[in-house]
Amino acid sequence: PFGCGKALAAKRQGKNWHTYVMLSDGELDEGSNWEAILFAGHHRLGNLTAIIDYNKIQSLGDVQSVLDLHPLADKFRACHWETLEIDGHD
Repeated sequence: PFGCGKALAAKRQGKNWHTYVMLSDGELDEGSNWEAILFAGHHRLGNLTAIIDYNKIQSLGDVQSVLDLHPLADKFRACHWETLEIDGHD
């Protein structure tokens, strides 16, 4: 949510800022993050980049058992995000 505010402020003020946010897959269990993801897509915040550590583990166990996010990239695409998947270990 904070990153959305920064990106929207830059867009409205005509500033050339780019905002990067880093999230874990566990953080994506939070509804406020999904509200921000929807908000960013709706407002076409092309100056906002989210980097997600999708290691599929979180504090209470594996992501699939706690709250399955699969297919995560498709969820972002459905919210109007340009989405790239990479192997962070390669």
